Amino acid sequence: MEVFTLGERLMIYRKRAKLTKKEVARRIGATVPCITRYENDEAYPDEETMMNLACVLGVSINKMSFGFNDPAKDRKMEVLIKE
Repeated sequence: MEVFTLGERLMIYRKRAKLTKKEVARRIGATVPCITRYENDEAYPDEETMMNLACVLGVSINKMSFGFNDPAKDRKMEVLIKE
Protein backbone atom coordinates (compact mmCIF):
# COMPACT_ATOMS: atom_id res chain seq x y z
CA MET A 1 0.00 0.00 0.00
CA GLU A 2 1.47 3.32 -1.03
CA VAL A 3 1.11 6.65 0.68
CA PHE A 4 0.73 9.91 -1.18
CA THR A 5 3.51 12.44 -0.64
CA LEU A 6 2.80 15.75 1.06
CA GLY A 7 3.02 17.50 -2.30
CA GLU A 8 0.52 15.13 -3.87
CA ARG A 9 -1.88 15.62 -0.96
CA LEU A 10 -1.53 19.40 -1.15
CA MET A 11 -2.38 19.37 -4.85
CA ILE A 12 -5.35 17.05 -4.33
CA TYR A 13 -6.75 19.12 -1.43
CA ARG A 14 -6.15 22.40 -3.31
CA LYS A 15 -8.01 21.15 -6.36
CA ARG A 16 -10.82 19.73 -4.22
CA ALA A 17 -11.18 23.20 -2.71
CA LYS A 18 -11.26 24.60 -6.27
CA LEU A 19 -8.41 26.99 -5.51
CA THR A 20 -5.55 28.04 -7.75
CA LYS A 21 -1.97 28.12 -6.54
CA LYS A 22 -2.20 31.90 -6.69
CA GLU A 23 -5.26 31.96 -4.41
CA VAL A 24 -3.65 29.62 -1.88
CA ALA A 25 -0.42 31.62 -1.93
CA ARG A 26 -2.28 34.89 -1.35
CA ARG A 27 -4.29 33.44 1.53
CA ILE A 28 -1.26 32.11 3.38
CA GLY A 29 1.12 34.94 2.53
CA ALA A 30 3.37 32.94 0.23
CA THR A 31 4.31 33.03 -3.45
CA VAL A 32 3.10 30.85 -6.31
CA PRO A 33 6.61 29.38 -6.81
CA CYS A 34 6.60 28.44 -3.11
CA ILE A 35 3.30 26.55 -3.48
CA THR A 36 4.67 24.88 -6.61
CA ARG A 37 7.77 23.73 -4.70
CA TYR A 38 5.54 22.29 -1.95
CA GLU A 39 3.39 20.42 -4.49
CA ASN A 40 6.49 19.09 -6.27
CA ASP A 41 8.00 17.93 -2.95
CA GLU A 42 10.99 20.22 -3.51
CA ALA A 43 10.34 22.09 -0.26
CA TYR A 44 8.29 21.48 2.86
CA PRO A 45 6.20 24.00 4.79
CA ASP A 46 7.08 24.85 8.36
CA GLU A 47 4.58 24.15 11.15
CA GLU A 48 2.80 27.52 10.95
CA THR A 49 2.52 27.35 7.16
CA MET A 50 1.23 23.78 7.40
CA MET A 51 -1.51 24.91 9.79
CA ASN A 52 -2.42 27.79 7.47
CA LEU A 53 -2.55 25.46 4.47
CA ALA A 54 -4.81 23.03 6.33
CA CYS A 55 -7.14 25.87 7.31
CA VAL A 56 -7.31 27.34 3.79
CA LEU A 57 -7.83 23.93 2.20
CA GLY A 58 -10.45 22.87 4.75
CA VAL A 59 -8.72 19.75 6.06
CA SER A 60 -7.43 18.79 9.48
CA ILE A 61 -3.77 19.23 10.28
CA ASN A 62 -3.53 15.45 10.79
CA LYS A 63 -4.98 14.74 7.36
CA MET A 64 -2.68 17.35 5.84
CA SER A 65 0.38 15.96 7.61
CA PHE A 66 -0.22 12.23 7.37
CA GLY A 67 -2.60 11.95 4.46
CA PHE A 68 -4.24 8.77 3.45
CA ASN A 69 -3.25 5.42 2.06
CA ASP A 70 -4.43 4.37 -1.34
CA PRO A 71 -4.11 0.70 -2.22
CA ALA A 72 -4.59 1.65 -5.88
CA LYS A 73 -2.29 4.65 -6.10
CA ASP A 74 -2.17 4.28 -9.83
CA ARG A 75 -5.75 5.64 -10.02
CA LYS A 76 -5.80 8.96 -11.75
CA MET A 77 -5.54 11.92 -9.38
CA GLU A 78 -8.57 13.46 -11.06
CA VAL A 79 -10.68 10.72 -9.48
CA LEU A 80 -9.33 11.56 -6.03
CA ILE A 81 -9.85 15.26 -6.55
CA LYS A 82 -13.53 14.67 -7.25
CA GLU A 83 -14.09 12.51 -4.13
